[in-house]
Amino acid sequence: ASSISARLLRVWLETWAMASPVTSAVTTGSETQLNTRRDDHAPFINAYHRRIHDPWHDFINRLNFGYTRDHPINDLSLETRLEIRVLADGTVDRVRIIRGSGDAFFDAEAIRLNYAVGRGAAPAANILCNDNSVYLHWTFSRTPGRCGTHRAGVHCPR
Repeated sequence: ASSISARLLRVWLETWAMASPVTSAVTTGSETQLNTRRDDHAPFINAYHRRIHDPWHDFINRLNFGYTRDHPINDLSLETRLEIRVLADGTVDRVRIIRGSGDAFFDAEAIRLNYAVGRGAAPAANILCNDNSVYLHWTFSRTPGRCGTHRAGVHCPR
């Protein structure tokens, strides 16, 4: 567990440096929430989910087996909500915390894996915001449905 802890701490420190300051481009009152269940949004959300699903579940499994049940990182109520800006070419440009879990290590891993998945499928032109990107709001948690699409949304700043 100590080698896992040391490696994850190093990754956390690098990721946390990238994530600060924590601000969201889409804020209450300055957004247009899109209907993510519409046919034109669903393919992009599902494609993005396929990129993050396995890495997030691998991380949770490492926590389950690398720490004792009573360790704070194994608190099943941990969840973080992120804003992920994806450019028109499918590149993750920026990841910010909307609502943190209270555990910086947990939050940083969610941020890190979004940067680490690399460029994926490009969003369809008809779902791009005025700045030629898509803003995903996505919740990562320890509960069942850990990174599921049911807690994802596409937003655009006004």
